[in-house]
Amino acid sequence: MNLGILLFLFIMFLIASLYKVYLAIPLFIGLVILSIYAIKKGHGLKSIGRWFKEGVKRISTMMLVFMFIGILIPSWMEAGTIPMLVYYGLNNIPAYGFIIGSFILSGVLAMLLGTAFGVAGTVGLVLIIMANVGNVPIAITAGAIFSGAYLGDRNSPMSTSAHLIGALTNTEIYENVKAMLKSSFVPLTVTVVLYSVLSIKYPLREVNEEFLRQIPIRFDIGVIVFLPVIVLIVFMIFKIHIRWAMAASSVVAIIISLYNSQDLNLLINHIFWGYAETKNEILAPYFSSSGLYGMIKLSITVLLSSTYADFLKGLNMLRFLELKLEAIAIGGKRFKAMLISAIFSASFGCTQTIAIILSHKLMEPMYKKEENKDMMIDIENSSVLLSVAVPWNTSSFVPMALLGASLSYLPFAFFIYLVPIWHYIKKYNKLNKVFTK
Repeated sequence: MNLGILLFLFIMFLIASLYKVYLAIPLFIGLVILSIYAIKKGHGLKSIGRWFKEGVKRISTMMLVFMFIGILIPSWMEAGTIPMLVYYGLNNIPAYGFIIGSFILSGVLAMLLGTAFGVAGTVGLVLIIMANVGNVPIAITAGAIFSGAYLGDRNSPMSTSAHLIGALTNTEIYENVKAMLKSSFVPLTVTVVLYSVLSIKYPLREVNEEFLRQIPIRFDIGVIVFLPVIVLIVFMIFKIHIRWAMAASSVVAIIISLYNSQDLNLLINHIFWGYAETKNEILAPYFSSSGLYGMIKLSITVLLSSTYADFLKGLNMLRFLELKLEAIAIGGKRFKAMLISAIFSASFGCTQTIAIILSHKLMEPMYKKEENKDMMIDIENSSVLLSVAVPWNTSSFVPMALLGASLSYLPFAFFIYLVPIWHYIKKYNKLNKVFTK
């Protein structure tokens, strides 16, 4: 019965992702099914309410970040900050270095922010607009942004996932970062080579001169509109939480918009419903964004997804998997067991955080106490990155929504799957002897 329900949920989530159904719908249906199953097994409404409450509590901070992103993006549009970044980016980024540049820029910013979501909602959106204008494939650009964002999200000392894994495995964050950088050196090198080749194959084409001419006509692109970016960077340097950095940057952008005589009612409308360019037909197809309403819809999806781990745990639906993983680990393939655990956890935990926690819970008995560092690097090289490969996991669908991208990015997010592949090869392949001599 347990396996049948899990299989049904997996197929439902997969179909919903492929057909671009609003993910809150299948997630809600899944929770109804699990609740009915819980009642049939003798659990009361009180238990169901507790599972739901625990899931919501866990992601309350993340939902606040979504709200701030929902304000930040349209306020940067209104102030002219994003158009300014697009304008100077198109005029200065080397045509044959755009894709590799997108990867590096996203990676550096993610290292500073410690979050992939912040990257997708700021520089990621700018890069997607530039790719659209310059006829660079959106799928490849989005793949480079995802790879860079999660390179930084995985390796940054400011990353919440890195701190969570450090706490779970009782390891030190800065030592962990060194180990992560070392384990990802080969995948990172291969990723850089692949994006460099794609940059040459798909250069930033000559941009319509009329498009570039219209940006400074429609928007103020002077030094003042760079202030929201400066505020964001200053807050990051002083390690102030990303939500307050975004809040301060948004306030500065709103003040600039009002200073530039923007209509207050229109400004509020765009912040809530999302920005849509209505004053310039040439720029209109490129400059649009989600607002608070879009982030509220996203938050509902995240809220529903966050409860699945507690339902699965409360219903004891993981026992069969624990036995299977233990058999694989005993057979000498512990990281293979971790990979299976990561894919399962990412699919049914629906968030990167839950994927990490579930993988740790499932795999902890298979590591000795002195093997905490091994467990840390195995989780970092599986659950953290493979969550991005699950379309209904927040690690995937949130940045996709912010970038306006589709699942076509996945084959080009090289870093995401090269790290686990290389880690597996190092552990179990004869090539390991060659590279460790």
